Amino acid sequence: MSQIMVGSCALPTENLEEPLVCVVALLDPSWTLNEMIQHYPAAIAVLSRYRLDTCCGGSRTIADAAQAHGISLGALFSDIEAELGR
Repeated sequence: MSQIMVGSCALPTENLEEPLVCVVALLDPSWTLNEMIQHYPAAIAVLSRYRLDTCCGGSRTIADAAQAHGISLGALFSDIEAELGR
């Protein structure tokens, strides 16, 4: 399984001389849930919404945990991307 780069950019709304702000994250399905949280602490909110256990189940890979819970990896990463862009 390969790494997935996700990102989003926010254009300035008031002062057009402000810089463009972009958030880019590298998400790897082979990371464990705990590694995901180490890299991106905000991802814990998404993992919790999906009821992915980061305590006892934190040593599972993201791909394995998603598959075991019937969760689309694409949907999970999309939601994590949205959370990181907040």
